[in-house]
Amino acid sequence: MTARGSVLVASGIALSRLAGLARERTLAHVLGDGPPADAFRAALRIPNVVQNLLGEGVLSASFIPVYARLLAEGRHADARRVAGAVLALILATAGAATLVGIAAAPWLVDVLAPGFHPDLRDETAALVRLTFPMTGLLAVSAWGLGVLNSHRRFFASYAAPVAWNLAIVSALLAGSATPEDALRRAGWGALAGGLLQGLVMVPTLWRVAPDLRPAWASGDVHVAQVIKQAGPAILGRGVVQISSLVDGVLASLLAPGSLAAIGYAQTLTQLPFALFGASTAAAELPELARQQGDPAALAARTRAAVERVAWLSIGSAVALTTLSEPLVGTFFQTGRFDAGSVERVGRVVAAFAPGLAASAASRPLVSALSALGDTAGPARIATVRVITSLALGLSLMLAVESIPSLGWTAPWPTSVPWGAAMLGVASSVAAFVEATMLGLRLSARAPNSHARLGVLARATAIAAVAAAVALIVPKTGWSALADGIATAATFSLCWLVLARAAGGPRLR
Repeated sequence: MTARGSVLVASGIALSRLAGLARERTLAHVLGDGPPADAFRAALRIPNVVQNLLGEGVLSASFIPVYARLLAEGRHADARRVAGAVLALILATAGAATLVGIAAAPWLVDVLAPGFHPDLRDETAALVRLTFPMTGLLAVSAWGLGVLNSHRRFFASYAAPVAWNLAIVSALLAGSATPEDALRRAGWGALAGGLLQGLVMVPTLWRVAPDLRPAWASGDVHVAQVIKQAGPAILGRGVVQISSLVDGVLASLLAPGSLAAIGYAQTLTQLPFALFGASTAAAELPELARQQGDPAALAARTRAAVERVAWLSIGSAVALTTLSEPLVGTFFQTGRFDAGSVERVGRVVAAFAPGLAASAASRPLVSALSALGDTAGPARIATVRVITSLALGLSLMLAVESIPSLGWTAPWPTSVPWGAAMLGVASSVAAFVEATMLGLRLSARAPNSHARLGVLARATAIAAVAAAVALIVPKTGWSALADGIATAATFSLCWLVLARAAGGPRLR
């Protein structure tokens, strides 16, 4: 069931991520990688922090293990009470956060994007006010995802973000206008998409759990367990979100377009991470929760999941690192996103990509620890990751890029703006630190849960050979799109052949 679940999750995520790429390509065409694109990234980054704190990451660590275990034990009334109480808590918390966010929008922009000039700051604050109600809508959608996953209904919940992405695309294409007008349309599209994303899941939720209603049940022992586990989960998720916000603060101080470049780069690098790391972790979590009493079985299942993720994510990381510019050109070079934009974003993609494999492997490790009731450990490890990323990122950024607004002159300035890429390098290093620490912690609780070094070495060697072949294949010379497709196809075909020959994952 887990293998089928992974495929369903991956299929749903694939659809939503492809819709996300369509959104990003439309944004690239309309906004390019200049200041308006910076404003859009900053505006969505702020409410998304609240949504991520209340959404999938926290629910995966606190709600799903409890709810799935009650279902497995046949205690459906208790499970229904827990789900209703969690929904009520999310509605109350997200509603309060939304009101605060709307009122404090200008001050939030001042704190989180201090490098923006006054006009751009005002545009961003207006967009924050418009999109903040989306926070509560997406948090409720994450609750629906948790319920559906626990009932082993994976596809609908992970395909639901297609509605959000397509709403933004439709709004951007509603008519020709200046980038400033397009920003406002994108904000309305994001708000409408948040509502549509939740509505997409309603029919499936009605079929699997028609009696679920929001209801207070704070005295229930199982609800208390969810709340207790949510605290460390929010802390762990919170430090990661703080890291993302601080990255945005630093990027706003760099050359114009740096924040947008990071956004485009993360969209591209997060696609394989979501397909391989998130899909496997999401499908495994309910199954791992059912095996809390059997450490050996849990370790074997976790090891298999991490190795499966490693084969696919290592290949993706190597491809994105070595072939970054052709791939960026394929997906984003259109309209206001020109060849210079490809070069700038390509550098950032190559910097963030190595951390992809470590981040993807971390997801099933966190799921296994959550299934064992350990949410405090991953939270502390996430804190270490954030501190590592911020300290290293700030040091590298200041070493290569001057910041006139702060009166800072870099000791080793370059003619190319490398600051945003340095933040990516630091992020990759921190991701490997986190994966290593998670693996060691889980091994102490469930021995033999770590991936075998031989498997990792084989996956890396095969990806390196495939990338080398793709690099030497002559370009078509027709267009950036044609060259990128040819490069990606060459890498993929070579990787598939070599992976099958080397006994890689089941390729179907």
